[in-house]
Amino acid sequence: MIAVHRKNMTRRSLSLLLTASFSLGLALPVWAGPPTDMSQSVPTQSIQTGRNLAVVDFENHTGDKRFDNLKRGLSESLSSKLARRPELKLVERSQLDKAVKELGFAQSVYASATEAKEIGKMAGADVIVTGALVKAGTRLELTVRVIDVETAQIIVADSYDFQSENDTLLVMDYLSLLIPQKLGLYVSDRELDMARNRLRAQQMAKSGDNNWIWWTVGGVAVAVAIGVGVALATRPNVSQEVIIGGR
Repeated sequence: MIAVHRKNMTRRSLSLLLTASFSLGLALPVWAGPPTDMSQSVPTQSIQTGRNLAVVDFENHTGDKRFDNLKRGLSESLSSKLARRPELKLVERSQLDKAVKELGFAQSVYASATEAKEIGKMAGADVIVTGALVKAGTRLELTVRVIDVETAQIIVADSYDFQSENDTLLVMDYLSLLIPQKLGLYVSDRELDMARNRLRAQQMAKSGDNNWIWWTVGGVAVAVAIGVGVALATRPNVSQEVIIGGR
């Protein structure tokens, strides 16, 4: 009788733990609200690999000269990260400068897809990346577009909040994964999700939104509950030990 009672208690405890874990998982989105989808990118296209890619200087439309150094700084940072992909060939800065000078355009051409297309063609690029720092009320945004030079199709069009130069570091990390994926290159979902979540957590923390805390705490609670449940399910059968001892 003791063995049966303990066995039933073990099963009942496991059932309660798994039920609690499932319920907590369902409740978390209600506490935290739906996660913000920052990406406004078009769906991944079936695009050939081995592309020549150019990243032009970003524009500073914030009216704050403190961010002038980011115009070339961001483009060079993103270029360096994208250059790690052997499938992408980055257009040299000298080629971009030459194309810009001959066409009489500014190096930053975020506002005009036509100018970006012309610069890309003259520089020998298949894809061109443009960006701008803009001010929307009291908010600062970093906007990025990736344009197919041949078709003028906008492959990526995203915007990210930032308050300082340091806030742009995670944006560049995320874009260095998002852009290759949108160009049809392999990027693991796990790696892209991790970069997106780090960026999202930073932006939510900066905005004073504490929903990310609930997601973090809730995720840990679910993991602990499942871990305990698995431990109980896999431990030695107590009922067999009691019966053998009774004999």
